[in-house]
Amino acid sequence: MAGLLRAGPLGAAFSKTAGTSLLAPSVVSHAELGGVRNGAKLKEVKGRIRSVKNIGKITKTMKMIASARLREAQTRMEKSRPFAESAVKPFEGLKVDLKKNNVLVSIFSDRGLCGGLNGNVGRLITSTMSQRQTAGTDVSLVGMGDKAITAFGPTADKVAFSYGETSKRNLSFFAVSEIADQVIAKNPDSVSVMFNKFHSVISMKPEIIDLPGYQALLESPFFDQFEFEDDNREFHLQDVYEYTVASSIFGGYTENMASELGSRMTAMDNATRNAGDMLKKLEIWYNRGRQAAITTELTEIISGAAAVE
Repeated sequence: MAGLLRAGPLGAAFSKTAGTSLLAPSVVSHAELGGVRNGAKLKEVKGRIRSVKNIGKITKTMKMIASARLREAQTRMEKSRPFAESAVKPFEGLKVDLKKNNVLVSIFSDRGLCGGLNGNVGRLITSTMSQRQTAGTDVSLVGMGDKAITAFGPTADKVAFSYGETSKRNLSFFAVSEIADQVIAKNPDSVSVMFNKFHSVISMKPEIIDLPGYQALLESPFFDQFEFEDDNREFHLQDVYEYTVASSIFGGYTENMASELGSRMTAMDNATRNAGDMLKKLEIWYNRGRQAAITTELTEIISGAAAVE
């Protein structure tokens, strides 16, 4: 699809920032047509009209698919929110030490054509990395989504590991728990989860959640009000910490999935509208050129007949 949108004579009309649109209306000039009497150029415009019609059909279909998938993604996100929000309760009031070893889990989409979704998280990563490295923090990056490595750019050397095809497969909580286990295995002093938080179909903003390390959980007074069945307090708190990190990542993952589909639906709607606008302009110019060519031919026939008489 991306290759199709970049190919052909309409390539210059596409905008990379689909937050506005993928198709930008353009006006065909007489220079582009090569003059209305040039039948070859009229044929080229007719080919453009056919291309724009096909692209409009594709973008309309993509919008419908994104709309259908968005309902399911929103339901999944709404069900996961209570777990993600309650999982961080034990950390409330605890100081997050961001001056030592920090693992930053950033969640992206697998595909583009979803507006500035991935770019927003990418810019937040760049600014966050700059601030924390200036403060002397050792930051390791963990990427989720095929677009992660591309978005990391100059910070790619800080990537510990990444996971692709996360939005294509609809990861379960169990699958995300395996990612959380590998994050915890790095024994970080803090864990940060970065994602696009879904507010509405047209509103999603990048957000970052900072969690303290396991040692901070051991020192938390939150669990003093509870009694454990055995004396192995650290063992149970380790389970709680793993669940907290996994729930935060899974919550961010479901939020980002809904944001991706909402952003893609909006982008494809804009692209479809712009395709319609471009189609109208092309058809007007084509009809004008065709009518002018017919008029010219009739004039020449009449003039020739008059000359014979």
